[in-house]
Amino acid sequence: DVLEHALADRDRLIAPLIALTILASVGIGTSLARKVQAEHLADEAAVAVSLSQLIHELQGERDVSAGWVAGNGAVEKSGVVAQRVAVDKALASFRRGVQGLEVHESRFHDRLALVLPELSRLNEGRREIDDNQDATASATLERYSGIIERLLAVNHEIAGETDNQTLIGHVAAFASLAQLKEATSLERGVSNAAAATGRFGPGELQALERIVGAQQASRKQFNAAASPEQRASLDRALQATLVRQGTLPLDTVLISGPQAQIDLDPSQRYRDASARVGLLRQVEEQVAADLSVGSQDAQAVANRQALLYTLILTMVLWLTVGLS
Repeated sequence: DVLEHALADRDRLIAPLIALTILASVGIGTSLARKVQAEHLADEAAVAVSLSQLIHELQGERDVSAGWVAGNGAVEKSGVVAQRVAVDKALASFRRGVQGLEVHESRFHDRLALVLPELSRLNEGRREIDDNQDATASATLERYSGIIERLLAVNHEIAGETDNQTLIGHVAAFASLAQLKEATSLERGVSNAAAATGRFGPGELQALERIVGAQQASRKQFNAAASPEQRASLDRALQATLVRQGTLPLDTVLISGPQAQIDLDPSQRYRDASARVGLLRQVEEQVAADLSVGSQDAQAVANRQALLYTLILTMVLWLTVGLS
């Protein structure tokens, strides 16, 4: 009787243990998949941070190149040469980071694969600008802006495979802030080209109107996605430039009438936009740090879950062996 009761007790315990074993195995599989996903996200975030530095330097090259081309020999080329060196340094660093990136099927990698060959042709584009006597500032801005636009598109593909809402918010804030900075940098480039000739032409004023619209749209997107701390950082940066430069916001000037537009000082606008680009870069670095920390936190959570399910399965297996 005692033996029969013992066997019956064992049989009653084995069934739940088998169920726990199955559940733990499924949990391990899910956790390991999330762990791999989190590792990919951390790698993508690191590449995006490096890419943001490359974009920042490339924006600088575009903007000084536009002024040099518009000056038609009246503007020193030393600034262009120095900025190209900065771009090449950032590009070398970016390429090193990409080489260590584990390749896997994702929209992020697909987008990255499209832009890498274009970066290899950067020197070819530079030579065309240097050698083309008919080059224009608008064409120069357009050439660089096309490359930068495709680089910025990579940001939108970060965290495309996760349901982590905090991380998704960081990505959206990072991408929209990058777009705001790009529009501000483009304002700097247009202003620099105008400064070389002494005034804004009709086409440049129209370009500024489009740029203001892009800035407003990007800021609205950023405010919708960013954390309160991130929004406060951006507000402080933009307010600081108004106080420092003592100039009216560009959108205010553009709606003030034709005379106000004629009186626009391109050199002052160039300095104003340059100051905003610098402060926006500081905010961008803060948001990039939040993105990096968020991806690392997601990776740590996935690692803990995988370890927990592994321990549970090990305990269940030991109990099952012991009862058998």
